[in-house]
Amino acid sequence: IEYGALAVQFSQTYSKDAWVYIPISFLFLISVFLGGYSFEKRRSKGIMDFAKKVNMQSESESRVLTRYFFSALILLILSIVGYSLYVSVYGGYFAYLAYSGALRSGAMHELPANPYSFLIAFGSFSFIASYLFFSIFPKKYKLISFVFFVVAMIFSVYVLFSWLGRIVFLFYFMVFFMTFVIRDTDLQPRFFRMSCLFVLFLLLLISVNNILDRKDYSGIMQMLSMELVFPVSSLMNALNKADSFRLGLDFFSLPIYWMPQRLWSDYMVSVEAVNTELLFGIAKGLAGNSSSVPADILTLSYLNLGYFGFIFFGFFTGYVLSAVDAIVSQIRVLSVRRIFYCYMLLNLSVLLPIYGDPSHISGRIFPIVGFIIVMYFSKFFTIDLRGLKRVHYVRD
Repeated sequence: IEYGALAVQFSQTYSKDAWVYIPISFLFLISVFLGGYSFEKRRSKGIMDFAKKVNMQSESESRVLTRYFFSALILLILSIVGYSLYVSVYGGYFAYLAYSGALRSGAMHELPANPYSFLIAFGSFSFIASYLFFSIFPKKYKLISFVFFVVAMIFSVYVLFSWLGRIVFLFYFMVFFMTFVIRDTDLQPRFFRMSCLFVLFLLLLISVNNILDRKDYSGIMQMLSMELVFPVSSLMNALNKADSFRLGLDFFSLPIYWMPQRLWSDYMVSVEAVNTELLFGIAKGLAGNSSSVPADILTLSYLNLGYFGFIFFGFFTGYVLSAVDAIVSQIRVLSVRRIFYCYMLLNLSVLLPIYGDPSHISGRIFPIVGFIIVMYFSKFFTIDLRGLKRVHYVRD
């Protein structure tokens, strides 16, 4: 099924009624602001206490950097070991590249059974590891941190290439670029740099398409029109064709996608699968359909709770984004705070309108959850790398 054909179909079928997308977007946006205002007004003590505890506000910066270093090292090891087990079923790292296209297209019958399929998500741990080493090496353990940063970045590039995802591939590097953009407090240079970064993003997206051998576009304008038609097309299709609602299932289902698919696929259909069938009339992986259409945040809202979903999910989105911003703002090491701010901004705020379904969100925050868990256990011990002689045990 061709994306271009769908774009033409949309223009012929829904273009006259697409104006309804504007008031719905406005209603959702108001709900987002109300949700954010609600959090800022109350400032949940539990969330703020959690933020201060996770970000080690009571510890010295030197000790915090040490814990970041070892957390990054553990994440890198977990990523390499976990992904090695995952690709071993396909014959190793290089042999796996021959299967990755079939895996992404949903042609599971072409793939050997993989008992380690859930470990594919472990590859994303290397992303967070590279961000942490990048933030640490100018401040502490300079040489060894830089070496591990290079290793983590090389492994991350392999993982991203094997996933064949254009946006996640590009956003990985955009996080690094963006850390330099937001360094100034003056609005003017920041605005200019952000504008340059946006242009760079569009140019790189075309290049990434070619590198990963994905969709071909004749230019930036065609790319934007083709990609941005899908949120509108999905919502209009849902408004016209959806005959039942998911009744808030996707509000609670995010952790389910962290489990092996074989445990839940027989009991739950993802909203992405529902949206794909509404648009294409057939599921991904069947009858030659190798494409799927993720549910944007507005389509997700409507498919769950109808028109009330725009208010409910909008309010919840604003509340969560404000809470995440508060948690990140408590990171005491500036370089680490900056890079995590960029990561969360790009992977939550920027991607949420287009990729709003829980299956995508769970993949984007999975490495963050892993990082928090590793950081929690790192508080029980630290090792002084300068001599490897002193080990300090800390009781909770």
